[in-house]
Amino acid sequence: MVRHYLKVPITITPHKLKYSVGDTIYINTIFSDSIYDRNTKQTFKIRNFPFKPMTGLYRFYDGLNWDSGYTVNDLYVDSSYHHVYHYSSDFCDNYRAYTIYENDQYRFESRLILKEPGRYILIFTDMYQEYLGAGLTEEYNAEADSTTLRANALWTIIFAA
Repeated sequence: MVRHYLKVPITITPHKLKYSVGDTIYINTIFSDSIYDRNTKQTFKIRNFPFKPMTGLYRFYDGLNWDSGYTVNDLYVDSSYHHVYHYSSDFCDNYRAYTIYENDQYRFESRLILKEPGRYILIFTDMYQEYLGAGLTEEYNAEADSTTLRANALWTIIFAA
């Protein structure tokens, strides 16, 4: 079985060391359908693949206390991304969505308005592998499902005062 580790850019803007309550943070991934594979060291043209970004946001405050950063802040994701919010009582809440593919590019955009101070940890990854057979046609499903995509997770720490 071939294992792929795709390099996909994730941007957080504005890029700052410390944010303030009331700041808006844009969390986006916009990338070409020519995608570099870190495992095989090749670039592949991947058209109309059902990438499914997933993010979670932890907030730490008052020492060792923590909660879901999405519960205490305002998250905005356009409905065109077909996002679903998942509540978790044990871990941080997360949301999952689909990228939009047009003009040879994939796109997913969201924004977060900070309402509460704390130290935040953002997790951003892709959930395609969890849902085998999610391709657009049966012909592509067999090929996609025989391939393992390693989640290209981004973990970042955000400080808000």
